[in-house]
Amino acid sequence: MRGAAESLVRAIGHAAARTVRRAVAAISNADTFCAFFDRWTRCVENARGEGSIVTTTLPGAEYTRVNEDASILCKRQDFPRALNILQRRMPDHRRWRAAFRGVARNAVHALDGARRQWMVEAVTDLVTQTTMHPWLRAELAVDLHGSSGFEIPGVLPEWTARDVWALAEREGLPMQYVTQVTSLPRAIDDRVDTAQLVVDFRETALAHRRAARELHDSLTPRSQTEDAIPFDDMLVRLQIEGQRDASERWRGLSRRLLLVQPRGSLDACLSASI
Repeated sequence: MRGAAESLVRAIGHAAARTVRRAVAAISNADTFCAFFDRWTRCVENARGEGSIVTTTLPGAEYTRVNEDASILCKRQDFPRALNILQRRMPDHRRWRAAFRGVARNAVHALDGARRQWMVEAVTDLVTQTTMHPWLRAELAVDLHGSSGFEIPGVLPEWTARDVWALAEREGLPMQYVTQVTSLPRAIDDRVDTAQLVVDFRETALAHRRAARELHDSLTPRSQTEDAIPFDDMLVRLQIEGQRDASERWRGLSRRLLLVQPRGSLDACLSASI
């Protein structure tokens, strides 16, 4: 009995010694990581001091999703840190764009007064001063208009009602259809709200796509498997093709409105292939 107790004590002592050695090794590794982090921080500060825009993520940050990090900070209403997260990540069309849209939407509903004005200016600086593709910058401006009502001047192209008329005719959409889905100024040479037009045209395209999906679901299983298609199903298929074609036309018109072209270059826009 006494020998078993002594063996147990020795085993516990060896286990404690191993735990201490692992803790010391972890501390050493932590010191090494901190030294690496300090060197990385100094490099970033030097790069920012030279005037370049740094979009590299922090060490270890690539293992987290930017939309999830921004969502957590928005729930805490810590919007400055949420903007810092967006500044440190490379802009893209998926998660970064969704995180950007969520931060702007939550800030509009949660802030007011001077804090809201500060947020508007910070978001504007993030879009205009960050190195990104002009197409992504235009998409962010449309997202801000649709989700939070922010307006960023100088990002979207400026069109007149006459230009919209010409672009719609190019896509095969009569002007009567355009006036039914959005509001235009009375004078044909007045400027239009490009962001609002893009939002309305995309919603119209989505409505046509949903109608095509509903018609496709109404087809009988026989028409999808056999070569001999019933006459009623043939008519439904024609309607599906018409809805899909209308959806592509409206989406094409919204794409043309987002083309970053200087003023007076409507002919170049009409000749561009999308």
